[in-house]
Amino acid sequence: MNSLENENTFEAEIGPERILPREAVLAKLREYCDSFRIERELSDENGIYLLEVFSNESGNTMYAYQRAGTFPGNNGMNITSAGTSVRVEFLDWSSYPETLSDYDSFKDTWTKNG
Repeated sequence: MNSLENENTFEAEIGPERILPREAVLAKLREYCDSFRIERELSDENGIYLLEVFSNESGNTMYAYQRAGTFPGNNGMNITSAGTSVRVEFLDWSSYPETLSDYDSFKDTWTKNG
């Protein structure tokens, strides 16, 4: 069995990867930040792969949703993520960036970190 057959067998057993619609991504970000402004939103034919928002309560806190995969970014640099997740970054360097939640697209569930 070649690798393509292995991938097809895997998908048939588990199902295709689920990609979250924009509304679900925004709802997940609202769990961490009630009020925000969208700073950057990148998508492809499948949907959003990067959504960065700044908190209106704390202008120095950025939350980001990133979908698993490799995608075109700015200035010819690719954006790569091993998994779909929501992260927080404190732009005043008061704390290290951290992953708040990871998404399992096959089970359609989020796992909170920390």
